[in-house]
Amino acid sequence: AERFLLLGRTLGRSLAHEIGHYLLKSREHTTNGLMKGRRTIQEFIDKERRGFEIDALQHDAIVRRIRELTRI
Repeated sequence: AERFLLLGRTLGRSLAHEIGHYLLKSREHTTNGLMKGRRTIQEFIDKERRGFEIDALQHDAIVRRIRELTRI
């Protein structure tokens, strides 16, 4: 059960990072936060979500992108 928990955590955080690239329309990486380019396995499996945040500018860009994508 623990193996599946850690695998799910790792995959979820990796997927969030990749979705970030799509929503931000950028291939760029940052030095910290969700879009950080290099991670240790400990960061991926840590119980806390520290280090996977987005900043206010990223938040606003993501909101704009989702609005663009959901216009009918």
